[in-house]
Amino acid sequence: MIFVSSYFILFKHINKLSLLKFLNFFSLLFVLIIFTLFTGCSSSTRYTNKNEILTRIELSETSIRVLIDEAETSTFLTLQTPAYLYNSTKKLAVINSGNTIQCYNSSDEITVKIDSKKFTDKYFYLESAGDGYIKFNGKSYKGSLTLTVTDNTIELVNYIDLEDYMKGVISKEMPLGVGTENLEALKALTICARTYATLKMQEGKSVYDIFDDTRDQMYGGKDAESPLSDRAVEETGGMILSYANNPAIVFYSSTCGGHTAAVQDVFTNKEYSYLEGVVDGNEPYCKISSKYEWEEIYSKNILVDRLIDAALIEDDSYKFEEISINNRFNCGRVDELEILLEDTNGEEISLKIYGNDIRGVLHTGDGKSELWSTLFDIEQDGDRIIINGKGYGHGVGLCQWGAIHLSQEGWNYEDILEHYFPGTSIGKLND
Repeated sequence: MIFVSSYFILFKHINKLSLLKFLNFFSLLFVLIIFTLFTGCSSSTRYTNKNEILTRIELSETSIRVLIDEAETSTFLTLQTPAYLYNSTKKLAVINSGNTIQCYNSSDEITVKIDSKKFTDKYFYLESAGDGYIKFNGKSYKGSLTLTVTDNTIELVNYIDLEDYMKGVISKEMPLGVGTENLEALKALTICARTYATLKMQEGKSVYDIFDDTRDQMYGGKDAESPLSDRAVEETGGMILSYANNPAIVFYSSTCGGHTAAVQDVFTNKEYSYLEGVVDGNEPYCKISSKYEWEEIYSKNILVDRLIDAALIEDDSYKFEEISINNRFNCGRVDELEILLEDTNGEEISLKIYGNDIRGVLHTGDGKSELWSTLFDIEQDGDRIIINGKGYGHGVGLCQWGAIHLSQEGWNYEDILEHYFPGTSIGKLND
């Protein structure tokens, strides 16, 4: 069982107590029950003291808190659906569709202004007064929205049931395809994304559990829902990837390029047997991806600029000499990249960049994004440096385009997950 409430454990032992001890014990038990109802079944506190009086928003083991917006000084919310505004103790106002809420921080409090009305408190939250969702600034969200201030930053957090959250994630993270051809891949991704979210919920952050972008998982709220991705969520309801009776550590990326990466080569020194990297088929399954093979071209001056941007050198007085790959991981990705420069005194300077950091230093040739992956070769042709690579993303765990290919070939989601996470099993929340 993944979630075990403390009061269930205590209740096991009540019949062993004398009646007198039980009466003294009951008050403690009651406090623990109330505490659990407000904090969920996670072993760690999920919000700070200033939020302990969220009396109307129930934060249970199936609730997740998603940070959907943050602003340093002020923000405006124009509602397209009616909503109720609450503070910690009572309903303050009914906000009609078309009304604009102005929010700005006031030291460690937040001030909300609606027309001529103004309220200041530690936090506020919005609940739907209509169809069960709140639409503002053109975006729709199920659940409730909380407004609070942390370190002088206004934070807007969506409190939502985990399964509803999942419906807002899947279509943002994987192409839906034609008909049901990608359904089994979508199911596999759903289980990975739910497992990831579950682990984030257990971290015990004070105000929110998870970001709504690539810092965690893309989340588009109600607008991102679709019949097919909703079906993937519903048909895998509550399922997570499990290892040794605990949620597995999961990662996924777009295109592995033919071999997934070991987690210790990218994210952590800790090794996991199910994240050691696998060959993605003799003919790579993800070859159907438009980003399976790619090329980037740089001038020497551009690479010097990239080193300046990464704070590896101070200015453009350095002359670019050579770039080379010193070492690779077993999966073929670059472990160590060396760049030789010459300073104004004619002395040679060696810079070494390691692992996934290479992507953030070099970027793509046009500078618009990180380098697509570290699975590449380098060719130097005069002033031009040419990188020929494969794949898109860090490469650890589930290869999304590989999973899509397998789904289209008739594999089910269990076999897809076993391929990318060998030795894991599918568990279920609260079992």
